[in-house]
Amino acid sequence: SNVTMKNYTFINGSAVNYTLFNVTAANITFINASLANVTHLNVSLVNATFTNVTMKNYTFINGSAWNFTLNNVTMTNCSFINATLTNHTLLNTSLINATYSNVTMKNYTFINGSAWNYTLFNVTAANITFINASLANVTHLNVSLVNATFTNVTMKNYTFINGSAWNFTLN
Repeated sequence: SNVTMKNYTFINGSAVNYTLFNVTAANITFINASLANVTHLNVSLVNATFTNVTMKNYTFINGSAWNFTLNNVTMTNCSFINATLTNHTLLNTSLINATYSNVTMKNYTFINGSAWNYTLFNVTAANITFINASLANVTHLNVSLVNATFTNVTMKNYTFINGSAWNFTLN
């Protein structure tokens, strides 16, 4: 709580009930980790990378993340609420029960992954790219998309309600 972290590295470990409150963190790395019940409240992340990580019950509220990369990550029950995400990249990642509510996203890239029960509510998203992805039960409610591209994507049960899309490409 009320901590500034720089160059934080977590390798080959596990954490349960891991809470950050009023934290500014730069150059954060998690490798080969198992995380459960992770809460980020009023957190600012800059250059955060998670590689070979399993996360369950991840909550990110009232914060921002810049250069936030997930590589070979499985996330179950993850929520982003009142957040700003810039340069958010997901590679070889699986999302199960993912919710983004009152979020602004810019430069969101999702490659070689899957998402099941993927919900966006009151979201503004610019420069969104999905490549080689499998998506099921996707709901966009009150969402504004600008420059969204889906390439080699399989989608099942996609719902888009009360939103707008500008330069929305399916390939």
